[in-house]
Amino acid sequence: MAKLGASIARDLLHGTNRLVEPMPDPVFEAIEETKRLSAARSAALHLDQLPGNIDPPEQAETREAFFAHVDDVLLVTVPRTAAGCAALCRYALAYHEEHGCALDESWDNNHHFRILDLIARSPRL
Repeated sequence: MAKLGASIARDLLHGTNRLVEPMPDPVFEAIEETKRLSAARSAALHLDQLPGNIDPPEQAETREAFFAHVDDVLLVTVPRTAAGCAALCRYALAYHEEHGCALDESWDNNHHFRILDLIARSPRL
């Protein structure tokens, strides 16, 4: 263990100033995919109904894909940058304005708590 500590100290003290490419903030990709799925869902709402069906199958497919992405990706992706935190806030507000509901609306009528939690857990705050 002492050898490992000495090695790390040596690397830190005598290391080079190599630039490391920063990793992109994953929240931007999650937001863009959410926008794409939301647009597909909106487009499916305008499809003609087939005789004997209440909704075209594309409506259910796009709805399920949208909500699966929101729950499994967007609302678990912690922003890594201040810009990512701001983008997530802006998108959540824009979605609410456009659709009249919150992206993270819960059954007990709490809004924006999951998004606020993601932002609060950001390492950049």
